[in-house]
Amino acid sequence: MTTLRVSEAYNRDVNRRIIRIDYSTMSKLKVEMGDYVVVIKKPNEVCLRVLPIYPSDDDKNICRIDDPSRKTLGVKVGDRVKITKAQVKQAINVEVEFLSEPISIDERYLNDSLDTMPVKNGSIVQIPYFGTLSKLRVIRTDPEGFVVIKNNTTKFTIKTPNQDPVDESTCPTCGCNKEVARRWVLVDNILRSASKTNWGDRKSIDNFAEFLFNVLGKELDSKTTKY
Repeated sequence: MTTLRVSEAYNRDVNRRIIRIDYSTMSKLKVEMGDYVVVIKKPNEVCLRVLPIYPSDDDKNICRIDDPSRKTLGVKVGDRVKITKAQVKQAINVEVEFLSEPISIDERYLNDSLDTMPVKNGSIVQIPYFGTLSKLRVIRTDPEGFVVIKNNTTKFTIKTPNQDPVDESTCPTCGCNKEVARRWVLVDNILRSASKTNWGDRKSIDNFAEFLFNVLGKELDSKTTKY
């Protein structure tokens, strides 16, 4: 394990889960270009793929990581982080869900976009889509822990938002049966007219309401409506 100071990522590395370190640091960690390391800032950690830093940055004791990775770690440029060699496995199955507006994509596009990327449960990844970035969260991996996505071998499952089926027979306002509600509206309209005319006393109107409701095809509810 070694400790380095955080610096900005090169533009070409943004959203690619890459860390740039110099060759002396690689030797100390016993990693090579293309291997993976875990960057730690307790209680957070992120797994990144190793590439060499540019010669102009050699011997500066810095690591270059992008803004999404820094946010995951909860660090800013200039902070110090610990780095150790990662033990990663190849991802067999990965389940993701959209955090942004869902788009129509297939498994092959995800494989192409995320090839060689290390992830684990809870990882946030972004994929390009017609000039924008669509954000997804990893919700399950097989095996568990840090895994690496491999093009054409990792199988993806895209979780779709749960949508309760709409019950067309139920009134969305009160929850009663729509057919019952429709008949009560008819009864209500007639009784409102009856209350404004000399149709008889309250008992006569209630009896007439029951008659109307039954004629419309449903037994009258035990609770009568007050007008």
